[in-house]
Amino acid sequence: MTKLSAFWKNHRLGMFYGFLWFFAVTFAFVSLGPAKFLADPDYKFMATNLTSCLITGVIVTAVMRNRVKGDKSFLWYAFLSQTLGAFLLGVFMAFIMLGTSIWSLLYGHAHGVAGKPIGLAMLAEYLVMGPFFVFFSFISIFSPLFIALSLLNTWHFRKIINLQTNHSDLQSGIA
Repeated sequence: MTKLSAFWKNHRLGMFYGFLWFFAVTFAFVSLGPAKFLADPDYKFMATNLTSCLITGVIVTAVMRNRVKGDKSFLWYAFLSQTLGAFLLGVFMAFIMLGTSIWSLLYGHAHGVAGKPIGLAMLAEYLVMGPFFVFFSFISIFSPLFIALSLLNTWHFRKIINLQTNHSDLQSGIA
């Protein structure tokens, strides 16, 4: 039980940021219109998007934790965290969708249902999602939303990390 509480204590802020990014990314995909991600029952996309955003939020905050500690400037760290987050989000979504495609292909083949074969074009489409998401996050009609959210998250994260650092310094008598 202590491992779960330690995980929650260390990564709840990253999960909160991931949850915020879930809404921003979902808004962007829904605004683009009916795409292949938003099939008739779009619960698979929502679950994939939520899972990917939560994992990405935890990883990005864990990586950026030591970078923003004690630093007054956060602008470049905001762009770095947005780049890292967009790349990881694209990679995680690609892996999840590729995994479900392969699973459905294997399941269909085992039960005698002819499925769509996974060709090189489909594999390349999944592999390019990471760099495409980085490009899309900086150069699209949704860039102001993504950049503003990235700046806000990094500013808040830097504020929380430096507040914790100053608080622990005051408790230990170093101040």
